[in-house]
Amino acid sequence: MKLLLGSRNNKDMPAAKSVLTFVNKVSKTIPAFEKAYDSLSEYAHPNWSGTSLIYSKHDPEKVLTNFGKDLRGSHSYKIFGLQCLIGSLTLFEGLYNQISDLMPDFAKACEDDLNRSA
Repeated sequence: MKLLLGSRNNKDMPAAKSVLTFVNKVSKTIPAFEKAYDSLSEYAHPNWSGTSLIYSKHDPEKVLTNFGKDLRGSHSYKIFGLQCLIGSLTLFEGLYNQISDLMPDFAKACEDDLNRSA
């Protein structure tokens, strides 16, 4: 309920769960996760990295900033995005396999609960 309906400003709704709670927990197992999350957030949110950094290149000698498409070369951004995607898919695959291993016990617990309620 907290994930689906959570709110920080509506007292009638369940208290919202912050995504950073999950990031911190995952980072205990995968230390690089928080850094990757923070880096992706820089691109996903409309701030300096997500807007100006990608489309600008500063020349300190001329005290000049050039703006335009692909000034920095998009290769490093594509590699970074692919690395995050591969890491996420690897994490998903491992967790998916763990869930499938737990499913018989989960189904039995549900059946037992149904039988107790009947």
